[in-house]
Amino acid sequence: MVETTATMRGSLSRRPVTKLVTTLAAAAGFALVVAGCSTPAPEPTPGDNGATVETVRYINNAAQPLVGLAGEDQGIFAANNVKVEFTELATGTEAIAALVGGSADFVTGADARLIQAASQELPVVAIGIHNTGFLGSLIVDINNTTITKMEDLVGKNLGIQVGSGIHNGWLRYIEAIGLSESDFNVVNLKVPDMPSAISAGSIDAAITWQPYTSRAASEGLTKTVMTPDQIAGPAGIVYPFYLLTSQSIIDSRPDAVQQFVQAWVCTQKWINDNPVEAVDILAPAMEGLEMASVQATFDEQSYTAHQTLDQAIRSDTENQAKALVSVGAIPSIPDLDSHMNSTFVDAALSKGC
Repeated sequence: MVETTATMRGSLSRRPVTKLVTTLAAAAGFALVVAGCSTPAPEPTPGDNGATVETVRYINNAAQPLVGLAGEDQGIFAANNVKVEFTELATGTEAIAALVGGSADFVTGADARLIQAASQELPVVAIGIHNTGFLGSLIVDINNTTITKMEDLVGKNLGIQVGSGIHNGWLRYIEAIGLSESDFNVVNLKVPDMPSAISAGSIDAAITWQPYTSRAASEGLTKTVMTPDQIAGPAGIVYPFYLLTSQSIIDSRPDAVQQFVQAWVCTQKWINDNPVEAVDILAPAMEGLEMASVQATFDEQSYTAHQTLDQAIRSDTENQAKALVSVGAIPSIPDLDSHMNSTFVDAALSKGC
């Protein structure tokens, strides 16, 4: 494997997870500090309609912000008697630390965040889904005519952000088609650096994700030869992005959790029913990206295909955990079921919107 020095990290990329055992262990210690300086949990207040309004603290994720943004923009949180105090932190590790330390009530995070937290036995619980959808595409130089599938890259230089969730998904894909990582010369690159590396000839192809896939294509540098569905399909990759809380919040504020989750699933329904308006809400949060990239990112994800923690979600996360074990990110597969609670989302879906 060729190691390269990244020159920048895109604000929308998933951070590598191979070092998260160390960082989440540090987060567990950091959580104790956070707990010491965290603000008390907000008290419920009476609403105009006589119902109890629950105030919750939510850390929105810059990579996947849409449900939080749309719920606030469309008044869905307010309609469900929830007042949301929004916060952003630089990394998912900090968000987990804030959750465990009591400075946040809800956060969103990639499946790897849940797996790593479970591996460290942190009291983090998945209670819902933000979205599903694998984002990895195989791209090559715009003028390349010899690479059309993964098998064409055996023995060639392939750029991957090693340790990312996309890397883990790719490992599952090549196993499904009878190949292994050693069949490729994997070059560890940050996703934003991949198109220029392809143009320079230092790599033959790369696994990228949005918005970098469509941005490089719009600049005339690369083209996509394998879509996310073509990579995810053979391996059955679902790729959930979770809504997470702490066990202490579930125990101490079940009504607040239920009201928040009710608004959450109703926002997901609104996004599914109003895709044009949803993209308009998402675009400003993606920091000046061209609309084509915003649309492509939205199109590769689903907000209603999996709203509860169904068997497909659980199996997919376990398979991701196996991939993390294979790259040495965690020592063994943790007890994931003990960190999943579908009670609230199932009740919300049963009630309807």
